[in-house]
Amino acid sequence: MHQTSRSQAFISYSARDASLAGAVYAYLKTNGIQAVKAPDDIPPGEDWAASITALIENSSYFVLLWTHNSMASKEVAKELTLAMSCGSRII
Repeated sequence: MHQTSRSQAFISYSARDASLAGAVYAYLKTNGIQAVKAPDDIPPGEDWAASITALIENSSYFVLLWTHNSMASKEVAKELTLAMSCGSRII
């Protein structure tokens, strides 16, 4: 896995909100913001959990798509906890 820039923004979302996440991802990238999200930025064959952890740890910003679905997601809660422990700015 490659090292990434701490100036990037990790997008956290429920899989049920994938279309919304895709729109936010495209908007940020179009406007010059280095955005990353799963599965787009996880190379094929890489360990999913380890890759998400690395993406979060290497991001300065954590963009949380706060929806009913994400509030119910245990994975989103884990990602948020990791981002807070890494000192990411939560958006």
